[in-house]
Amino acid sequence: MVDRVVFNEGYDQPAQVPVLSEFMTANANQQYELAPPEWMPFSLLALGSVTMLYSIALPRKQV
Repeated sequence: MVDRVVFNEGYDQPAQVPVLSEFMTANANQQYELAPPEWMPFSLLALGSVTMLYSIALPRKQV
């Protein structure tokens, strides 16, 4: 698991990913730091599992 990620100085805060910007802060060296909460990995794992199970359960396309 990742506790936190520190980006390089030349990195601009991502405006395309609003979910990640919620958990990003700037530290004293003007580097952006991403510190995901403890529930995030489990939520992503659950979402991926449900997606995989749903894709397996879909009926096959009749040609």
